[in-house]
Amino acid sequence: MDWRVNVLSTQTSDTSPSILVEFPDAKYAFNVGEGSARSLAQSKSNWKKTRACFLTSLGAERCTGLTGTLMSFADSTVEEVCVVGGVGLTQWVAGMRFFTYRNTCSILTTEIDPFNVDVMSEKPMATFKDANAVVYSFPVFHSSHSPPPSASAKEDVMITGEKRKRDSISSADAPSPKKFHVDPSSSSHPHPRARSRSTSPPPSITGDPDQDFRLAIIKAMFPGTHDPADLIWAKTARNKALQGLPSPPKPSKQPKVNKDGIQKSRRGKVYQGDGPPSAESSRDNKDGVLKTPGIDEVHAMVDLTTKGKEERRNGNPFSRKATKPLGFFDPLPKYSHPSVLPHAPNERHTLAYVLVGPTYRGKFNAERAKELQIPSGFLRGQLSKGIDVTFTVKGPDGEDVQRTVKSSEIMGKAPTPSVIIVLDVPTPEHIPSLVKTFTESPFYSRFHARHAEFTEKHVVRVVYHMLGRSVFEDPRYVQFMNGFDPETHHCFSSSEHNTNPITYTGPAYNQIRMAHLDSSLFSLPHYSLTPHRDYKLIPNLPANVHPMRMNQVASMRPFVPPAQNRRVDAEDLFTPIAEGKVDVRSVIGKEALKRMDEAREVVEKLEKEREAGPSTKGDDVCIWTLGTGSAQASKYRNVSATLIQIPDQGNILLDCGEGTWCQILRAFGDEAEAELRKLKCIFVSHIHADHHAGLVKLLSIRRHLDPPPTEPLYLVSILRVHMYLRELSDLEDLGLASLSPTPPSSNGVISILAEAIHYKNRPSYQTEGMWAMNSTEPWTDIAQSKQNLQKMRDGLGLTRFETVDVMHRTPCYGVVIEGQGTLDTGGNGKGWSIVFSGDTVPAKPLISQGAAVGTTVLIHEATLSDEQKAMARDKHHSTFGQAIEVGKEMKAEHILLTHFSARYPKLPPAVVKPATLSVSADFPSTSPSEAERKEVEDGGPTVAMAFDNVRFRIGSMWKMRYYLASLEDNYMETRDEEEELEEEKAVLGRVGETEVSL
Repeated sequence: MDWRVNVLSTQTSDTSPSILVEFPDAKYAFNVGEGSARSLAQSKSNWKKTRACFLTSLGAERCTGLTGTLMSFADSTVEEVCVVGGVGLTQWVAGMRFFTYRNTCSILTTEIDPFNVDVMSEKPMATFKDANAVVYSFPVFHSSHSPPPSASAKEDVMITGEKRKRDSISSADAPSPKKFHVDPSSSSHPHPRARSRSTSPPPSITGDPDQDFRLAIIKAMFPGTHDPADLIWAKTARNKALQGLPSPPKPSKQPKVNKDGIQKSRRGKVYQGDGPPSAESSRDNKDGVLKTPGIDEVHAMVDLTTKGKEERRNGNPFSRKATKPLGFFDPLPKYSHPSVLPHAPNERHTLAYVLVGPTYRGKFNAERAKELQIPSGFLRGQLSKGIDVTFTVKGPDGEDVQRTVKSSEIMGKAPTPSVIIVLDVPTPEHIPSLVKTFTESPFYSRFHARHAEFTEKHVVRVVYHMLGRSVFEDPRYVQFMNGFDPETHHCFSSSEHNTNPITYTGPAYNQIRMAHLDSSLFSLPHYSLTPHRDYKLIPNLPANVHPMRMNQVASMRPFVPPAQNRRVDAEDLFTPIAEGKVDVRSVIGKEALKRMDEAREVVEKLEKEREAGPSTKGDDVCIWTLGTGSAQASKYRNVSATLIQIPDQGNILLDCGEGTWCQILRAFGDEAEAELRKLKCIFVSHIHADHHAGLVKLLSIRRHLDPPPTEPLYLVSILRVHMYLRELSDLEDLGLASLSPTPPSSNGVISILAEAIHYKNRPSYQTEGMWAMNSTEPWTDIAQSKQNLQKMRDGLGLTRFETVDVMHRTPCYGVVIEGQGTLDTGGNGKGWSIVFSGDTVPAKPLISQGAAVGTTVLIHEATLSDEQKAMARDKHHSTFGQAIEVGKEMKAEHILLTHFSARYPKLPPAVVKPATLSVSADFPSTSPSEAERKEVEDGGPTVAMAFDNVRFRIGSMWKMRYYLASLEDNYMETRDEEEELEEEKAVLGRVGETEVSL
């Protein structure tokens, strides 16, 4: 039963540190920052068998990838996952309720209150345990925020409510929302929400009605009421039917049996009776696992051993069935805790984790067993399990003699259990707290000591250090590292001492190839293969120190020190080019290279002719396609985000999917913060996570810019997006402006309701139907939104910024943006204009408003191929051809297609046609259709396909007509059919949609 630790991601522009501990039957994740799920796709791994996720801190750095990760857990057929973090975790997860739902998975949220953890206990309560491992945790405080005296109380922990000694409170214990009642008149629950028509209060789980309510919401989000296999079949069958294909056979409900006819459970364990196996029998297996040291004696907040699961299930008086509790759509209760706000993120406490692995049996001495005449079979098996046996043998005179053999006589010494430690130290001010725990705690000092009496019980194999600025070179931290056993290995992640390599090398390889065609359009992502500071120059470091790298693996049994996965390195085609070891021209086929050179020659000639002619207003407006995928990030495409740069005015961001800030860092490098200061508007089309899950990280970064922005940032979106951010602001300051009218000098984030700035200019909100807006919160005032809109337009030099209702599964808006034009002598003039579709089927209101403004560029979603019109209609998306037709109807000059399904990782299928392609000045089209050829010759719209981190200048979009052939060549040369098949399977295998309508 070997196990290993895999570095999923480290500190780069794309990612923050994440670690995955892998056993044959389980996985355990530590931190899920932005890009975690995409990093997993890059490494060709998955979340299957994940049992727990441990967060070292709660905030933008370590858990903004939680939304996508939780849904990925469910899509990987994981039935139950424990998420452990600091106080506020339930508020964070419950805040996702409008866009996160999976009914095949149960999520257990467990909070650790730092003020009620007794680190000086000789036998602290564990945070988590199962048959593989025991995980302990303790807080690491900033020196300016020392724990209060109550932190030394005898209660081990306080989780999601009142103090409880050796008891666990988690979302699994939450009441069924259907049975949840709270008396709104109760003075202990001031939140003005009537959730109940009953006058009798329910049994409380935490002693805090607000916390009970959050847990009930999480139960409704992840009820775990459906079998993943059934939903996978149902979704696959539906997709097949929409494509006119026969449905796959329905999965059999017959129980699985092994070769002996013994029934297996859903998780693959053997049932030998009417019930599940005991904890002991599940550990005693052919892999030689005895048990995690003292597993039965260890008390844990979350017990996922077989015995622990049964006790929790039997002890829960509430139904498994879950529906939305009353008040589900209301704002969450206000959250407060002294360890959260008003502290800055890097001044808050973090959580350190110690994972103790399983104990394995020693080697069975077969020669000694033969000498003692121990019969083969059952008795030898008992000895291998540590059980002494007595049996009959023949004495010297042939008489029967009873012989007792102790297990220790036959079994060799068991190997010492391996331990890994995960540390998050954001500032030097956190060092004293960390050192104190490891040196003074009777329990934790055992892992830091070099004494033989301790190292015989546990061996610390690897310590993973997630370090903030100035921590690594602090002599106190170096001394702390030297306190571990000399054989211990140390893997560090530090932005100062690690390189900043490209994480997603697949799309970067495509980009560096296309940069040979046009480097201004396909600009290379910013990266660095040299660290700012060489860690080897730090004096007195321990011997075994390694920079953390993505896909760095350390095997725990047998122990193999951390080393890079060579398979992953072999698949990296970008880095050798970036390092200058390979010439980019040598990796491009001769014919493709010739077509590139021809296209570039034609474009350069035409550019000179255009420079001699008159310029058009808006030519210098740039469109950066930061994320061009849909639903979930894939290896080649991040989720939705498009940046509009208006020279001398500012920037507009259209949607902000997870990883948007990371994409900005790759696009602009050292100038990223400057571009963020110029950001004056973010428009989020709707509530689906792939369109806004990057907001928290981006706003958190903006809030702590030094120097700060000088102007406000206007956030235009629907009500629920604003609600979500306001609820998370209880946990982290995102810079949201106060509810009162904002002074002109403010640089905060100002809300504009998308419903308030509709193109029909309604005087009030709709109160019925899908588009109803019934909130009475002061910041939702329609007049205030209209006033804020005018200020935003003035700041960006816009004459128009209006929302347009489009047709999707949930309320969704497109937007029409018009910039100022140059007036002629008659007082007339036309500026540039951009129309953005959001997610939609072809929508007449969008077409009419686009036609009215005279669209310069239409940015339209093109999720599916033309062969999948039925599926597109069913999912309320557009096909490639439908999006182009919308642009033609509104007479757009340019059409930019984006939001492609993960089914098409590199190039949409409508472009890839078996035609003979040519590039010439007379006819630059790559389409084989004569009708399409004529349309291009007659001056039809330019159609461009979006790729991540491509910079389209409006005045240069005409180039794409000449580049389509080279794009197809690049696709055909880098195509990996096996990879595309895996992408297709991943899409069909998801048990639910990322798009959740509530």
